[in-house]
Amino acid sequence: MVSLTVGAWVARHLAPADFGTLSYLIALVALPAALAAMGLDGLIVRELVSRRQEAGEILGTALGLRVGAGLFLYGGLLGFGWWEVGPGPTLLMLAMVGFEVVLQGGTVFDLYFQARLANKWTVAAGTLATLLAAAVRVALILRDATVVAFAAAVMLEAILLAAGLAWFYRRQERTRERWRFSRARARALLGECWPMIVSAVAIAGSMRLDQVLLQALAGDAAVGVYAAAARLGEAWYFLPMFLGTALNPWILAGRSLGAEAYRQRLLRLYSGMIWGAGAVAALVALAAGPLISILFGADYVDAVSPLRIHVLGGVFLALGMAAGKWYLAEGYTLGLMQKALFGLAVSAIGNLLLIPRYGVSGAAAAAAAGHFAANVGYDLIDPRVRPQLALKLRALAPWSLAKP
Repeated sequence: MVSLTVGAWVARHLAPADFGTLSYLIALVALPAALAAMGLDGLIVRELVSRRQEAGEILGTALGLRVGAGLFLYGGLLGFGWWEVGPGPTLLMLAMVGFEVVLQGGTVFDLYFQARLANKWTVAAGTLATLLAAAVRVALILRDATVVAFAAAVMLEAILLAAGLAWFYRRQERTRERWRFSRARARALLGECWPMIVSAVAIAGSMRLDQVLLQALAGDAAVGVYAAAARLGEAWYFLPMFLGTALNPWILAGRSLGAEAYRQRLLRLYSGMIWGAGAVAALVALAAGPLISILFGADYVDAVSPLRIHVLGGVFLALGMAAGKWYLAEGYTLGLMQKALFGLAVSAIGNLLLIPRYGVSGAAAAAAAGHFAANVGYDLIDPRVRPQLALKLRALAPWSLAKP
């Protein structure tokens, strides 16, 4: 709530054009940031759980891979910025916002906490970083700072998060096992994680490609209006992410109990996601006008329509977060990659067709179509996933939540 409120205040302060420039740069950084993470999260957590005594080597290898990839991609990002806009304030902002790519290495501490079922330290680090960065942004607003200063605040928040995770790790890890990089383990991880790398990039692309193409086709002010709608429409995404993570052990336990218990648990998860996300979407759609007016002001009145479309796409995205647990439980990472690429392709084509005619509403519709394609449409294409579509359709019945 703090992040949403202060973010809306920042949008008011900067107005659509400058807020659009900042949002465009953040969207542009999403792709190299996803590449730098290398899709290693699930694999590293699995290795830390199953090979606890090798934690130093696992974490050291993951850190080396992510820092190396981050530095390489950060250099490429700056090179692209120099070629695209040349030296100036925009390149400086890109350098500051893009520093997050290098800091992907700091997320290995979060993976350690996940493996030890100590997510409270990740939450603590994230909360502290958010609150401190929010305080800085409020101070910048009161001092009538320019958009460049707010780009620096984005970099500060990323640094605070990485530093907070490292600090909590040092306080909790008593053995102080020496971290070391293993080439053999790095080769093994890279050989296994490549579908997850592609999936992560495709998902990041489908989430942010709309803003990149909108900037190219409609300009910074349009991106600013759309970013306001997206910020509000995505404010609740942490709920399905949290529920999916919390219920993952329950799903895995159901798999070990037999096929029927497994299906019933997946059915209840899907039903909960559909009806919970649908309720949120309905409430936001009904209140879209007052929400935009109160939070963002008259300059962002054109964000009302894309917000209503955006939250509809969020229902399919929440369903996809739930279905992702099935893909991982079955080890079907290739299918996870293929559905992400399918959604990205639909989103890209939709943006190119709809933005020139419908502007920000077209971008929102393309994003929603991409989420539908990845999380429902792909089920029709892949025979291995088709039974999951039947479960999703059954989950539309509200009484599915009460199934034993």
